[in-house]
Amino acid sequence: MEMKNICGKIPLELHAKVRGEIEQREISTQEFLQQVIEEHFMEKGVEQMAARTIAVQVTEELFGRLKAAVAWKGCKQKDFLISIIEKAIWGNTLEEATQKFLLKQTKEIRHIPELTRLLDRVIPANLPDLVEAMTVQLDRLSAASTDIIEMMEAVPDLVNIVRYGNVRNLDFSKVGDMLQAMIARILAGGVLVCINIDEEAATDILNKLVSTDYAVSTLNDPELNRMWLEFIRQVRTSVNVHPLLSGYAAAERQGRHFSRRSAEYP
Repeated sequence: MEMKNICGKIPLELHAKVRGEIEQREISTQEFLQQVIEEHFMEKGVEQMAARTIAVQVTEELFGRLKAAVAWKGCKQKDFLISIIEKAIWGNTLEEATQKFLLKQTKEIRHIPELTRLLDRVIPANLPDLVEAMTVQLDRLSAASTDIIEMMEAVPDLVNIVRYGNVRNLDFSKVGDMLQAMIARILAGGVLVCINIDEEAATDILNKLVSTDYAVSTLNDPELNRMWLEFIRQVRTSVNVHPLLSGYAAAERQGRHFSRRSAEYP
């Protein structure tokens, strides 16, 4: 089989990682790079710094696919190869690479909504070890946070996770406990973030109130509903709450009252 060379400079740190991976697998550089490129096509830059050169021979067919991919992406061959190697460093399989990459990302997250959004996306992938690690990190962030706005923003994602667990008969009780705790903390201190604020801040909070209100109502949890309705009542009746928010709270109360009367007297 005819072979062709592929050459490109990569950063020293990445070069060291590649060498370590090659030694661990006990294969040649050529075999490693061929595997990495083939895995990329199957699964279907770097700032200027001190670099080393990697050269490897690949088949004519693989070389043609590489050139076509580079042309389609509109990038340099070197940058394309570096991006493949950087992704391959995370693991030998898609599942392993995904878990390692997202676990690193999870450890770096410092804001609750960012983590709940990521967790909501990861849940359907059936990666229980990763979900457990993300849940532990979420618990830590929640325990340390005093940001009511962040908690409001996180509630819809938490509700989605709990509902997914209910439908699939999965145990997401830890997430459910965190959801209960967040709603309780919103009830305890949420009115304070609604007082003496400008219209821009009120609009932002209103959007979160609407999203959270809808999310809580879909879960059909009596205790969560009770706490949330009590919070809405506080927003409606407290002094110096921005009119945009107190008006929404009043309309929401009236809407729920009308819904109950309609259910009782069809």
